[in-house]
Amino acid sequence: MSDYPKAEISWFSALCDDDYQFLGVEDPSLKASWPHCRDIALTAEKNGFDNILLPSGYTLGMDSIGFAGGIAPLLEKMRLLVAVRCGEMWVPQLARQLATLDQMLGGRLTINIISSDLPGQTLDGGPRYQRPREIMQALRMFLNGEAGHGGGEHIQ
Repeated sequence: MSDYPKAEISWFSALCDDDYQFLGVEDPSLKASWPHCRDIALTAEKNGFDNILLPSGYTLGMDSIGFAGGIAPLLEKMRLLVAVRCGEMWVPQLARQLATLDQMLGGRLTINIISSDLPGQTLDGGPRYQRPREIMQALRMFLNGEAGHGGGEHIQ
């Protein structure tokens, strides 16, 4: 046997930007919706996937945290990788939502931090990566039950 941990096999749920089965041919049945995305997640778990990414995008689709809250009670073993776009949400509220999800999932939550620009706001690389760094530090503080509020250039 190998000393390496076993490989994790993950899937992707089409919460946004996946209405095409074939390049350039829109398929309305694939549009992001609760039934479609729920079926993807349940099928992934049934087929033995370890994890499923719940993406976050600029386009209107399903919200990753809201969807995770809906699908969590329907899953038994599969982990959720919930994408969070830094700067879209107030950090204490985000921490409460993530802590609730982790409880619902029995510790099977993984967070995917996204450091991209926000709609209407373009930052140079330094500030764009500083914002998620501050948010991750504040999230860890809140999730660990530490007193304080984080703070920094991007978090007030």
